[in-house]
Amino acid sequence: MTIQEKLAVMREKMKENNMDIYMIPTADFHQSEYVGEYFKARSYMSGFTGSAGTLVVTLTEAGLWTDGRYFIQAEQQLAGSTITLYRMSEEGVPTVKEFVEDKLPQGGVIGFDGRVLSSADGAAYAKIAEKKQGSLSVAKDLVNEIWTDRPQLPTEKVWILTEEYSGETTASKLGRIREVMKEKGAQAHLISSLYDIAWILNLRGNDISHVPVFLSFLLIEEDSCKLFIHAETLNDEVRAYLADNDITVCAYDEIYDAAEKIAAEKVMLMDEHTINYRIRMALPEGLKESDKLPEPIYTPSTKAEIGDHDENISFEQSVDHLEIYYPGRGRELAEKLRDNTIALYKKCAEYALSKGIIIADTKFEFGLDENGNVVLGDEMLTPDSSRFWPLEGYEAGKGQPSFDKQYVRDWLKANPDNDFLLPEEVVTKTVDKYKEAFALLTGKEFK
Repeated sequence: MTIQEKLAVMREKMKENNMDIYMIPTADFHQSEYVGEYFKARSYMSGFTGSAGTLVVTLTEAGLWTDGRYFIQAEQQLAGSTITLYRMSEEGVPTVKEFVEDKLPQGGVIGFDGRVLSSADGAAYAKIAEKKQGSLSVAKDLVNEIWTDRPQLPTEKVWILTEEYSGETTASKLGRIREVMKEKGAQAHLISSLYDIAWILNLRGNDISHVPVFLSFLLIEEDSCKLFIHAETLNDEVRAYLADNDITVCAYDEIYDAAEKIAAEKVMLMDEHTINYRIRMALPEGLKESDKLPEPIYTPSTKAEIGDHDENISFEQSVDHLEIYYPGRGRELAEKLRDNTIALYKKCAEYALSKGIIIADTKFEFGLDENGNVVLGDEMLTPDSSRFWPLEGYEAGKGQPSFDKQYVRDWLKANPDNDFLLPEEVVTKTVDKYKEAFALLTGKEFK
């Protein structure tokens, strides 16, 4: 297709999705200065191949912004495309944001792929939309629907930079980062910058030409660390190295669910100029420890073997997992499980609240009956499978006492060499907590 034909298709896509403006920056999901072939969407849609620039498409016109390094190149490559060149920092030339604000109609919609704009930029466009009583649409990558022969996301092999060249171990770096987290009062730190991740982990890759980095996110917590990365980029040596440094490997796309869950429970540090806007959208605003979320978070998991912990997975992974066992029904069953889980939680949490108990979280286990219908299995809404907090004395911003096995956990932690014979005092306190929860929920004394 010619550039004009691509723009015509783009405008049809915009109309289908009720968008008035669509923005295509030069960026990957990490706001890297240079990008791999998969992320050269602006180049594909405009024909301009410089390393920096932003394309803005409206229903009637299109403009491309770039800096002085590329004025001559851009003028030549945009010739005949119907795209207007806007020479950045030249007198009288509007910025991208000024142009968008001027062209957005009242009640209009600004569209972009939320993964390729920074949190800071996305927030700025949200304010522009708000001024016009409009909105953002950030869930769709429209270029991907047009670019039929788009290259695959890069998955080059990752390799270890030894201490001889790095000068400091990953363990030491993580330790220093956690010290700063503690000073800032944070329990988690989400890192998106590929350069920072490569430095912290003493790893290198080749996902961007001439830049030794690899696509990934890093989530550092007080006592754990997770690397979100494409699994095929890791060989056995790198996997062993990560394991030795107590770093858990997670699927690259799981970062969005993980960030949402962590931010709901902990104070998390982030750089709004490198974190993408889609991650920002997943985070509740201004929450404190123990705050109630605007909506319940659904986190599916696979059932582990006896003695092991269940493994949390993303919704899309749950679709794939169910599809293996129930071909043709994966998405149907995944959606039923999600909808039933949230409905059950809301109904039961509302009842418990009326009786003086906050159900902070819980889990349900499902199966299929002989007719293929989704049914509940195992325990449900017990202090063992849930976190019950007393409504009396509840205050956001701090930890809450709970009706569960906390006495047991505290004793086991304080006595790591125990023989698993619990002291009678610990047993009695735990049983009393369970009885208290029973009495509140039922209005009856447990006998």
